Amino acid sequence: MSWTVGLYVGESFAEIAAKQDEGAHLPFQRWFLPHTPLDKGIQKYLTESGIDSVRQLRVATRLGRQMILRRLGQTPALLVTSGFEDWPEMNLPIKDPRFTIVPKRAAPPLANHLIFGLAERINAQGEVEKPLADEELEFLVAKLQMNKVDHVVLGLMHSTMNPEHERKAETYLRERGFKVYPSYAVNGTGSEKPRWWHATLNAYLEPAFKDVLKQISRGLGELGGEEPQVVLFRGDTAPHLDNWQAPLGSLFGAAQVFDQCRSEASDAVLYLGLEEFFLLPANAKSQVDWMSDFGRVYLPHPETRELHIQPTTLIGKSSYGCPNLTFEVGGFEPGPMCFGRGVKPLLFDILYLNDRLQGIEALRNHLTERMAGRIRETLSAYAREASNRSDFLSQDICRWIEETALNSLACEVRAHCQSKRLKLQGPLSPILGPLLAPRLPELEVTAFHAQNPPLAEFLVNSEVG
Repeated sequence: MSWTVGLYVGESFAEIAAKQDEGAHLPFQRWFLPHTPLDKGIQKYLTESGIDSVRQLRVATRLGRQMILRRLGQTPALLVTSGFEDWPEMNLPIKDPRFTIVPKRAAPPLANHLIFGLAERINAQGEVEKPLADEELEFLVAKLQMNKVDHVVLGLMHSTMNPEHERKAETYLRERGFKVYPSYAVNGTGSEKPRWWHATLNAYLEPAFKDVLKQISRGLGELGGEEPQVVLFRGDTAPHLDNWQAPLGSLFGAAQVFDQCRSEASDAVLYLGLEEFFLLPANAKSQVDWMSDFGRVYLPHPETRELHIQPTTLIGKSSYGCPNLTFEVGGFEPGPMCFGRGVKPLLFDILYLNDRLQGIEALRNHLTERMAGRIRETLSAYAREASNRSDFLSQDICRWIEETALNSLACEVRAHCQSKRLKLQGPLSPILGPLLAPRLPELEVTAFHAQNPPLAEFLVNSEVG
C-alpha cells in the first residue's frame, strides 16, 4: 500500500496531508515549527496515520521568500567581466517608499569582497574579443579557497549570445569541487542583471533548501520499501527532484498550485494564510520577471500580487505618533505578542484581541492569555503619545486598526482582481472572508473550496507529470 504525501513548509508553520494511491485521503495536520521540528512532525504524522510506504512526497514552501527578505541565505561569490564589478550595487531601489531626507538603498544578497572580475570579453554579437585565460582561473580559485567559498555564480557579459567563457569557467571550477551557477543557462531574458540575480539567488538559497531536504529525509527515514521521490513545486517549471538544486522558483510554488486548481481562469483567488496573503488575478498571464526589493529578477511565474497587508504586519507609530499599520512585516520570529514571544504588536495580535483566532486549532496551544493585557498596554501607550486625551480605549484602537487593515485589503483586491468573482482560500479565510465581503459589494465573494482544505491537500491532488 503506497501513499502520496503533500507537505507545505512555511517560515513557522507546516502542513501535511496524505492520499492513498487508490484514492483514500487522511486528515491533515498543521503544526508550529519552533515547537516541533520538521522531521519530528513528519515522523509523528506518518506513525499516527499508519503510513509505512510513501511513493512520492510533494513539497511547496515559502522559505525562500523569507530568506531573501531577511537576507538569511549563504552569500555566494559572483564572477563578472572585468570592469563590471560595481553593477550589482548600481541603481538599487530605495528601501523606504515614502519621502525621507536620508534615503537608503536595499542591500543586495551579495558581498563586495566576493565579487571578482575576469579579464575576458565577448561583444554583443557573441564574438570573442578577449579570451579567458587558464592562468586567471587558477589565480581566482586560490582567492575563492582563501575566502572559504564553495558556491560560485557566473555572470559574464553577453554569455547568452556566446556561452563559451562561462562554460569554460564552469568546467574548470566544478573539476575543483565548486558548486557553480552559470547565468548562460537562464534563457528568455536579454538583460544582464535579471539573469545574474536569477543565478545568484539559486546559489543563495540552495544550502538552506539542502538542509530542508535532509530534514524531510530524516522524517521519512523509518519507512520501508523503495526510497520515495521528494519533489519541489516551483512556479516556473514542473515539480521535479532536481528543483532542489535551483530553488528560486519555489517562491511561486503555492501560486502555481492554486492557478492550476482553480476551475475557471476568470476567477480571482485570494489566499489568506497564517503567514502570507496573496492574490491571483483572474485570467492571469505568466510574468517573466519578479520585482524583488533589490531589483528585477528573471523568474517566470503566474501573475501574483504580494499584498501590502500581511498577517504579521507590524503595528507602529504613524507620522502623527498614533498606532497604525506600517510597511514592515514582522513574521513569526520572534513572533506575535499573543504567542508570548514578540515585544512589538502585529496585525495577528489585533485579530487575537478581537477574538478572531479562537477557531483555528493549530493556534490553540500557542495563544497566551496573559499577554492580552500587555498588548493593550502597548497600544494604549502609542495612543497616549499622540494625544493628551485619556479616553482612548484599547478595544477602540484594535477595532480601528482592524478596519484599516480590512479596508486596505479590500482596496488592493478591488484594484487587481480583474474579475467579478473572488474565491477565498486559506486558514484565515473563514474569519476574514465575512469581514471582507461587505467591503466588496461589487464582487461575488465565495470559498475556493467548500471544505477549505490546506495547501498540503492541494499538493496531494495536483497533477504531476
